[in-house]
Amino acid sequence: MQEGVRNKDDATSVHLCIEELQRSEFNSVLVYKRGDILESFPLEENDFCLIIMSQYEQHMLVKYGNNIIAVDGTYGLNNYDFKLTTLMVVDNFNEGFPGAFMFTNRKDTLIHQIFFEVIESKVGNKISPNTFMSDITGVFYQAWSSVMGVVPFQLYCTWHIDRAWRNNLNKIPNIEKRKEVYKTLKVLHQNVDETSFRKQLDNMINFLFEDADTEKFGSYFKKYYYENCKLWAYCYRKHCSINTNMYLESMHKQIKYFYLHGTTVKRLDKGLHAVLQYSRDKMVEHLIKETKGKSSIHKRNILQRHTTAISSQFSAESIENSEGDNIKKWKLESDNNIYYLEQKSSDICCNNLICDLCAICIHCYTCTCTDYYIKATICKHIHFLAMKNLSKGTQQNLSNDNVQPCTSQSTSEEIRTNMMCLTKQNHNALLNKSNLKEKILEKMSSINTKLQSSDLNFDEMDFGSQILNHLKTVDSLLTMEKSASERCFNSKNDKQKKN
Repeated sequence: MQEGVRNKDDATSVHLCIEELQRSEFNSVLVYKRGDILESFPLEENDFCLIIMSQYEQHMLVKYGNNIIAVDGTYGLNNYDFKLTTLMVVDNFNEGFPGAFMFTNRKDTLIHQIFFEVIESKVGNKISPNTFMSDITGVFYQAWSSVMGVVPFQLYCTWHIDRAWRNNLNKIPNIEKRKEVYKTLKVLHQNVDETSFRKQLDNMINFLFEDADTEKFGSYFKKYYYENCKLWAYCYRKHCSINTNMYLESMHKQIKYFYLHGTTVKRLDKGLHAVLQYSRDKMVEHLIKETKGKSSIHKRNILQRHTTAISSQFSAESIENSEGDNIKKWKLESDNNIYYLEQKSSDICCNNLICDLCAICIHCYTCTCTDYYIKATICKHIHFLAMKNLSKGTQQNLSNDNVQPCTSQSTSEEIRTNMMCLTKQNHNALLNKSNLKEKILEKMSSINTKLQSSDLNFDEMDFGSQILNHLKTVDSLLTMEKSASERCFNSKNDKQKKN
C-alpha cells in the first residue's frame, strides 16, 4: 500500500482515515459529509464536505487569528474537482500557519459560510482579525463577514491580482503594448504613496482608453479594479503585511510539489494524507522554534510513549524496497491495525523533540499512525522499532558531536529543550504515597542482587540492551522529578522573597 492508501477503493480508504481521526483523543474532524443528508447543514445529498482542524491549529487560530486571516483555495489534490480551502494565520515568527482545511465539491458562498460557522463553533467565539486576505472573487470575504463580522482591512491576494492581469492581457493584440501595459501596472500596483498612486491610476485609465489596442483591457481594468483600488494597491496595505498571500501560495506549492511529488493525484486519500502530513510538519517546525530554550511538555510525551513501547509486543517485519532508494521500511501490527514506518536520514537532527533513550529525534522515522501525524510526537511504534534496531546495533549514534542542525532551521541555531516538570497533580500524588520510595529502593536492591549473582553473558544477549534501556528510563524519570522539585522549591522561595 502507498502512503495514505488504506484500501484499493478511494472512498473506503478516505472513510477509514476519517474514522481513525475521529477515534483519536482530539477529534480533528469537524464535518464529514459524503453523499448523505446532514440536517444541521443545508447541502445537497450528493455534496461532499470534509472540514479538519487539529488541536494545535485551533490553538494557533485562537492565539493569532486577531491579526491576519488569509483564505485561499486550490485544485489538483484529487480527481473529483474537489477544492481544498485553507484558512491560515500569521504566527509570532511572521510565518504562515494553517488554521483549518476543507475539501468540498462546492464553490459558492454557502459552503464557506458553513466552513466559518463550524470554526466559530469549535473555538467558542468569533474571530476578529485586523486584516482579511483572499482571492478576487469576494466569495471568501462575503462568507466570512456574514459569520464573523466586517474586517477593518480587506485585501486581495497579490498573487491572484497578478494572475488575473496576466490572463486578461491577451485582450491587447499587440505583444509589445501588452508588455508595456503590464510593466506600468506593476509600477502602479507597488506604489506605496497614496497621493502619487491616485494620479498614476487616473493616468493609467486615460492611457488605456486613448489607444484602440488597449481600450478593451482598459474597460476590464476600470470595471474590476478602479473603484476598489484599496483592496489591491500597496499604498493601502502598508501596515497589513503585504506578503501574506505568499504564505498560502507557498503552502499549496509545498503540498503539491513536495508531499505529492509534483503530480496531480487521482485519489482523495492521497491528497488528504499530504495535507495531514504538511499540517504535522508545520506543527513540529513551530514547536521547535517555540520551545527554543524553554521546557516542553512534548519532551515528556515522548518519554511516556517510550515507556509504553517498552512493554508493547508489536509484530514488525521489514518491507522490501521496490523503489530503488536506500530508505528502510517496516510493516508493524498494533492493536489489530497495520502501520507503515520509514527510517529517514539519521544524520539530520533538530536537537529537540528527541528520545535520548532511542538515540533518535522526530525526523528519524515516519509512521502512518495518527499519534505521529496529528500530535507531532514520536509514537510508540517508532520507539519500539528504534529500540529493536538499537539492540541490533543498526541505529546510528546521534550524539551532539555527530548531529547537524535540522534543515528547516538556520545552521547557526542550536535549538535545545529541557524536560517539562511533572504536573502539580501528579507531583502531589507521588508525595502522598509515602511508602513508594521504600518499595522502589527495595526493588532496586533486589535487582542489584540478581545482577551480581547472575552468570549470564550480557554481551551475547539481546535483552541486555533492553535492561539498560529500562534503567535509562528510570533514570530519566528520576531526573524529571528532581528537576520539578527544584523548580517548585525555587518558585516558593521567590514568592516568599517578594512577599
